[in-house]
Amino acid sequence: MESPPLIITISELRLDAAGIVRQASGSSRPVYVTRRGRPAAVMLSRPVYERLVREHEILCRAIVGDLDVKLEPGMTLEDVLRLGQRALEDERLATARELAAEARRLEESEREPREDQAECTLDEFLNECGIEPTWPGGSATET
Repeated sequence: MESPPLIITISELRLDAAGIVRQASGSSRPVYVTRRGRPAAVMLSRPVYERLVREHEILCRAIVGDLDVKLEPGMTLEDVLRLGQRALEDERLATARELAAEARRLEESEREPREDQAECTLDEFLNECGIEPTWPGGSATET
């Protein structure tokens, strides 16, 4: 049986913030903070919060068809989340592989000498770019 949530007032939070944060972070149950008898905020441990965010992402992306999960009649929430988590991990792994391959291609292209780059003087380069070189005392190559 799940234990009931902890409900505290904002005044109690002010008096013992560190203790209440410690209590929330060490538990899977939420801490509800009230102000003037009304719910004002909810404190969750980081693992619980991250699980909720991940589950929300999976469900939203599965519903709109942005995640490779085939929704079928009779599937439970746990089924959708399990398949969605696997699809999310596969997607992130593929992205990481693509990024690594692109980094390797860039690294290799930087190592290869480029044949299309002929050596030229600064004056020639500026002329090629349509910029008229103006140097005090003449061209850049003159001394």
